[in-house]
Amino acid sequence: MPSGSPTQHTLNTPELLELILAQLDPRTLLTAAQLTCRTWRTLIQTSHPLQEALFFRPARATPTIPAPATKKFNPLLAEAFPGFFPRFPSDSSASEAAPSARHAVFQWDTLDFVVRPDKRPAYFRKEASWRRMLVHQQQQQQQHAPPQSVGLMTACSGISGEEICLESWKSPQTGNALEDGLRMETFFELLFFNELLRYSWYVAVVWRDERRAPEHVFEAYRGRLGKPDNQEVVVCVFASVGCEESDDEDEEAEVRAVQGVVIGGYNKEGLRTAPFTGGEGGWVKGEVLKASGWWD
Repeated sequence: MPSGSPTQHTLNTPELLELILAQLDPRTLLTAAQLTCRTWRTLIQTSHPLQEALFFRPARATPTIPAPATKKFNPLLAEAFPGFFPRFPSDSSASEAAPSARHAVFQWDTLDFVVRPDKRPAYFRKEASWRRMLVHQQQQQQQHAPPQSVGLMTACSGISGEEICLESWKSPQTGNALEDGLRMETFFELLFFNELLRYSWYVAVVWRDERRAPEHVFEAYRGRLGKPDNQEVVVCVFASVGCEESDDEDEEAEVRAVQGVVIGGYNKEGLRTAPFTGGEGGWVKGEVLKASGWWD
């Protein structure tokens, strides 16, 4: 096209090009748009609004752009890691299910890297974009209070009794916008690097504002701790460890296989579970609640 045409002038004006790119869906913005040319790639990677659209930066209200009216979950992450996100009535998997099915047992065969083994090298690259993505953008009234706490509830039962533990993990205030909020890397590793996972009989991710079923297994265990939870989201891993053979050997084998894929992928790429090492920028353990009981 002629260099002086209105279209060329628009594409050469960063402010106008930014408005155009903001109309793209997240997947196109993340992939194809950045492959178009170096100028587009640079703009996408440096523009605050476009980085917010890709969930790399938390959304913030401006004089011209309001903050999200409701909590907005990351659609790209929800597609690749569906078990980590709430099920809504509009989902085909939950449209005809009872409310309690919104928090069904974690389904390992829904994970994209399980369904598509050929994509595993891309998922376990150190530079993989999903690691840095925010799990969701906060709603308007919470703009100055981003999610800073995530829970890990474990219940380990053996031949003599059971112990329940609810850990609260908090992100330190670093002043860096990219450290503001819950990133998928943290969420992912909290589940997959749990030692009890391979012995689990129940695994679920429970969101505080999305719970609808009082009879949910999580509620029964939480009640035994004697204190309401205040975490944005809780990862639940309930396991049985003993000498007897499990009634769910096939399911346990599936969990071990998926966890093995993750650990193998991390080892191959030399990755470490940084968020929980206590190092610089890492997450720190807060309050820990415990309850135990002996079998009669």
